[in-house]
Amino acid sequence: MIGMKIKLPQILSGIAVLAFIFSNFFSVMNWIVEGYGTPDWSLGFLTWPIDFVLKVAAISIFTVVFKNNLLRYLAAGIYLLSQLTYSLYWMNANGESITYFAKLFIQFPYWGSFGLTFIAGILGFLSFILFVIAVILSFLNLPQSVIRAPGYSENRPTPLIANFSPVDPKQVQGGYGDIEILGDLLKKGLLTQREFDLKKKEILGLDK
Repeated sequence: MIGMKIKLPQILSGIAVLAFIFSNFFSVMNWIVEGYGTPDWSLGFLTWPIDFVLKVAAISIFTVVFKNNLLRYLAAGIYLLSQLTYSLYWMNANGESITYFAKLFIQFPYWGSFGLTFIAGILGFLSFILFVIAVILSFLNLPQSVIRAPGYSENRPTPLIANFSPVDPKQVQGGYGDIEILGDLLKKGLLTQREFDLKKKEILGLDK
């Protein structure tokens, strides 16, 4: 859309969803290449496609519907809940420790792996990190709410402010001293009223 401003969190989450899609693509390709066979439709297998769909949908909603705070919070929550469920399931299924759970949660790559599995692991970890950073940045850069004064209307015309030159206080003080001297000369009859008025206007800058 022309004129649409794309924020940094949106860019990061957009990269995150692409990295996550490619991560799963390479995982499936490795599964086919290694010939693991046709999986049974158990809960363990369903954690992959369901988890994949939920996370792609969540990150995509976060990226596209960024200005809607409610949907943004919901998308981040769905992603984290899906990741939590996925990690807890496989930790329990494999009888592993909390360290294993933590690595699964942040999608830490298996450094001992190689080939497509290693690439998938790197992309998955990158996706998680980028999305978390995007979420944090989006919460830190929320627009500030503006409190309007009672009776405020945006249709009300903006008042014009006259462009006055700054006045030097010393100059003003000296001008009043000169006027006092002129007043004394007027009292003594050394100046006429007209001369006094003209000189006073000149000192105060009213003759311009």
